[in-house]
Amino acid sequence: MADGVYDQESAGEMHENASKSFSKESDCEIDFREETEDIKDSTLEKLANKLLKHNFILTALEFHTELVESGRELPKLRDYFSNPGNFEKHIQETETSPVLPRTSSVQTFDSLDFTRYSDDGERQVEERVAVLEFELRKAKETIKALRTNLTVATESDPNTPTCGSAKSIVQEAAKPHEKRALNFLINEYLLSNSYKLTSITFSDENDDQDFEDWDDVGLNIPKPQNLLQLYRNYNRYMYLNNEVANKEVQTDVISSPAEDSDVCIKVSCGLEKKQLLDQITKLVHERDELAEMSEEKEKLEQRLKILKREMKLLKMNSATERPLASSADDKKSLDSADAQEYVIVSKQTDSPVIVNDTFVPFKMGSESVDLNQSSKSVSSNASNEQPQKTERVVPYEFQKNLLSICQTQKIDEDNRLIGEITDIVNSQETVVTVLARCLPHIVPNILLAKREELIPLILCAIALHPDPKERDKLLNILFNLIKRPDEEQRHMILTGLVAIAQHLGPSRVEAELLPQCWEQITHRYVERRLLVAESCGVLAPYVLSGIRSSLLLSMLHQMLQEDKDDSVRETVVRNLALLLLYVDDADKFTKACELLLLSLEDRGMNVVDSGLNTLLPSIAVWSFELDNLESHLFPHVMSVTNNHFKVLNDIPLPPVLGSVQTEEQQCILFSRAVSMLLPFLFVTVIKSGPYVENPDITCSSPVEFDVDRLPTYPSSVLNPSVIFGDGDELMSAVKAFDRYLSSEWYKPWNQHDWVTAELLPWLHSIFSYVNAQRQIVVHALVEFMHNFCHLFGRPFTQKNIKPSFLSRLSLEEEDKGANSSRSTYQDATIPVYVAGVLGALHQAEDRQELLEFLQDLLCSVSLRHLPDSSIKAALTELSSNKAYHELLLSVLWDGVVHNSPLVRVTAGRLFEILVGVVSESLLRTRVTPALVTLASDPEIVVRIATVPAFGAIMELSSQRDLLEKAHMQLQTFLDDQLYRDQHLLYVEIIRTFAKVGPNTEPKFRDEFVLPRLTALAAENNSTTNETKKMDIALALLEAYTAMSCCFMSEQLIAEAFLPGLRCLKSDLEQIAQEYVDSVNVMIQEFEAKLDLGRSVDNRPRTLSVTSPGSMEEMKNRVTKMFSTRSTAVRPNIPNLFQRKK
Repeated sequence: MADGVYDQESAGEMHENASKSFSKESDCEIDFREETEDIKDSTLEKLANKLLKHNFILTALEFHTELVESGRELPKLRDYFSNPGNFEKHIQETETSPVLPRTSSVQTFDSLDFTRYSDDGERQVEERVAVLEFELRKAKETIKALRTNLTVATESDPNTPTCGSAKSIVQEAAKPHEKRALNFLINEYLLSNSYKLTSITFSDENDDQDFEDWDDVGLNIPKPQNLLQLYRNYNRYMYLNNEVANKEVQTDVISSPAEDSDVCIKVSCGLEKKQLLDQITKLVHERDELAEMSEEKEKLEQRLKILKREMKLLKMNSATERPLASSADDKKSLDSADAQEYVIVSKQTDSPVIVNDTFVPFKMGSESVDLNQSSKSVSSNASNEQPQKTERVVPYEFQKNLLSICQTQKIDEDNRLIGEITDIVNSQETVVTVLARCLPHIVPNILLAKREELIPLILCAIALHPDPKERDKLLNILFNLIKRPDEEQRHMILTGLVAIAQHLGPSRVEAELLPQCWEQITHRYVERRLLVAESCGVLAPYVLSGIRSSLLLSMLHQMLQEDKDDSVRETVVRNLALLLLYVDDADKFTKACELLLLSLEDRGMNVVDSGLNTLLPSIAVWSFELDNLESHLFPHVMSVTNNHFKVLNDIPLPPVLGSVQTEEQQCILFSRAVSMLLPFLFVTVIKSGPYVENPDITCSSPVEFDVDRLPTYPSSVLNPSVIFGDGDELMSAVKAFDRYLSSEWYKPWNQHDWVTAELLPWLHSIFSYVNAQRQIVVHALVEFMHNFCHLFGRPFTQKNIKPSFLSRLSLEEEDKGANSSRSTYQDATIPVYVAGVLGALHQAEDRQELLEFLQDLLCSVSLRHLPDSSIKAALTELSSNKAYHELLLSVLWDGVVHNSPLVRVTAGRLFEILVGVVSESLLRTRVTPALVTLASDPEIVVRIATVPAFGAIMELSSQRDLLEKAHMQLQTFLDDQLYRDQHLLYVEIIRTFAKVGPNTEPKFRDEFVLPRLTALAAENNSTTNETKKMDIALALLEAYTAMSCCFMSEQLIAEAFLPGLRCLKSDLEQIAQEYVDSVNVMIQEFEAKLDLGRSVDNRPRTLSVTSPGSMEEMKNRVTKMFSTRSTAVRPNIPNLFQRKK
């Protein structure tokens, strides 16, 4: 009853208040309009004051511009911007800080933050100026962008077109801000509908626009709802426009149509515009109301969720459904001091607490929960067993306070874990759903070193979760789970990604996995980028073909070009090889070749090796499948190789350190690349022969088949049997190939003709670019040709390769002049033919042919006065194989007993090559007797030719009797009066001493080499012929430079080394002033060593003169004047040279 009376009184009061307010409303309507205008003016002034007060100058300027255009200019803003003094900055000169201050630009800070820890304080002012210039340039760009984006509201435009010009508006080109607005809405639509890859591509194509900020579109442009809302509003507009058009036709009854038609159209358009504005205003209000209702709905849903959680808590902790004994009046609202939100967590027992047959409620918020209502429902998981009840009667308030004291743990009701725990009992969610919801909270609380244990859980949740958005979150967690995943952790992640890809299918891999890879492509940590590169390789079989040849290929291409870490580029190359196995778009073959060249020209050697060993075979097998090996891949690689060899040919000899070495390495690299393509070419040739379709044509031509018919390769992907597909079928095809080519005459086919007509001539041009003295390049070409002949077999070599070389060498044409063949005897053609072609054939007649060719070559080079660099290179390559030592010694012995002294001279020089490679027995029985024979030759030039070989014995041999013979022979050359005036002999001996001195026995060097050099230097002082004096002086300078780094005693320095240097200095002052400084440096260094030894009493007699500091500088200066000589380590021979008593 009381409530009813209260309601009636309240209703009466409300009615009176409403009547009074309604009567006052009409009276105040006019005053309200006037006050509104005043309020607007005062608000604008306050806003202007606030902008100027807080130094928002640009915003105030924009505000002032808009007010001027709308006719409501404020005097304060006008006076401020018309006064130039407001924009003059007064700079106070302060002391320059030793630390470069941080700038407002994050990018500038990141790039220059290292200067905070730099010890170089002199450049900080310049760096500060550079930073300020950058900031100024950036500010100018910002102002320019603001001016470009500056737009004016359409409603305030006085030139707003009428309805009659609507058609022309549609036909006009889109304005810049309109285009940016459409781009923003389109990108927003793509993101909201899960077109992530399309959105990424769209953003890349419009990189000048920020799609995260609507203000980037332009000023004073309100943001529409979305693209879908615009489309729906367009339909409504078309419907409204159609109705207006119908009404417009009925008004055409004016007597003066020419003049009144425009007036009618303007009036109707104005009405239409007003109606549209009213509708827009109404829609805006409805939208705001709808937004408020949505917010209220969310709050109510949140409250409902909390209440449901409370109910579940009560159900979980209740054991019976008995109403409380006390009445509702006893359950009053709790005191405000006890209104704290908490949940009492029991730790005593798992069974509910029952006192006086009454359950004590949990406190959930500011009001108590009535258990008469909450206890009506029983949890489905509750036990059927009823607990024992007690007959005690305990007051409810006492129970409540005692529980609050005993169970002191209080947890905030917003605690996420409490909510998860309470929902488990009655939740219908699967384990995957709960796992996906909890993982984002679990991961940050686990140590980085142990997070790999979560990988299986995350992968399971990703594979089984039904919600794409949740899967996207979990994938992001997976890629960011470990800060810097090591190789094992990356392998686990990749294995899981493959399993997920098999489960999800190509479309979901494209939509969910690849965007995560794309986001990590430029990550700061190398391990993350390695994971991206490896992901592209392992996911290649599980994506659509178009994605493989576009997105994945582009990602790896970008990383290969832009990544600065060698390990990342190496991994990219390996995964490119995997990716290209699944690319079936033939148009991408050219791009694959470009990527191959990019990897082969990389600065990292590991990247180059990966390109050779993985990417090249992958592209080659693709070319083999496309049947364009001879038409595309080979010409592409051959062209680049040819360019490198041309550059090498233009570099003069002797080699210069730096660029030449790099270019030589490039030539060797690309010759290896062509060599690695040969197995694919060989398989193509043997599979396309005429014997394949007609096997009977090979039956009449039996041929022996060696076990090692095919060469072995370091990589299995280069094995011809792997390329062919079946080892047995390959061997059958090889046998048929050899039989067919072994016949007296056979009909070639296209692939065969390409090898003979294109590849072999190209190889001869490559050989002609290489000087025979470039030993490492010659060796690479010899290996290439040896592999070529071994792979294609003896029949092909005999009938195609050998004739091509012989026609170029023209050894059989005796009437051909020397000048016409001189270039062939200087390039790599002869060593490649001798060691690469003839050395690849192992039958008896092949060895005999090799022996005869070398004998003819020795005579031709000697008698025709040709350079001996080619035959030296050929013997050097053959001597590396012990099987050819006897053959080479036979060739040289024939030269020793030849009638012509020219041939004997060449043979004597060539013995130096064999001294260091033949066995000790051959050195004793074959080499030394031949040298002794030449040393007693009637011709002095022949004797002089043996000096380098005797010097090599002194340097490399360990046999006592051989060393004594060499020593006695060299001593004879120097002491015998017969050689007194032999200038060439002295020059040769000094050069030999320069080469063998640092590596020979110290006793031989100290007691023979250095004293003899001093004697030669003193004798050279009295030489009157300047040319001879120059030759001896330069040879002595080279020898003393080599000896300066050897261990010498003080007595030896004073008695032998320094006197010889002073004699050399005297000669150089007369004939070669440019070398005097180098000799002076050596003299000063060794004099300083002597002075230091005398000043220290307890210093030992011997002193190490290994030159530090300026001595090293002197050595470098002198070494640059001479060609680099290869040295070998000689064994230690103690007490070999002893003084005779």
